[in-house]
Amino acid sequence: MTPRKHGAASVAEPTNRSSITPADPCTIVIFGASGDLSRRKLVPALYSLAAQTCLARRFAIIGFARTPMTDDAFQQSAIDSVKKFADAGTGNDVQCKEFAQSLAYVSGEYHHPEAFEKLKNRLEDLDRAHKLDGNRLFYLATPPDVYPLVIEQLHKVGLAKHP
Repeated sequence: MTPRKHGAASVAEPTNRSSITPADPCTIVIFGASGDLSRRKLVPALYSLAAQTCLARRFAIIGFARTPMTDDAFQQSAIDSVKKFADAGTGNDVQCKEFAQSLAYVSGEYHHPEAFEKLKNRLEDLDRAHKLDGNRLFYLATPPDVYPLVIEQLHKVGLAKHP
């Protein structure tokens, strides 16, 4: 296996090459990142994509939720989720820890504009650090009644359009 760079992490390339072309460099923002959907499905699926070299070589994942948490705590939560819920055979402890290094976390209330300003600043920092060119994907792992609020806040801080 040959190591390949993914965001801040290096994930070993599997010997059987994927026929899927990796995506463009990107930051993935998961709203509701501390919830069950993220823990059981999203984080393990993103890890599997990274382990199979299907994510961009440069990427970052930001979790956003109301639950106060540090980057380190979110990264450990991701490692625990991958170990418990990821497909068997998609990686190992080293790959999992390297993947987790690409994760960051922002806490805040969905109705507080300052939380979205904090998210915007974090996104800009990651764009510069990993040369992600402002390419972003927003995933709402929240109850549907929160969608309009999140979309409105993204618009208000200028995150609903390409820079």
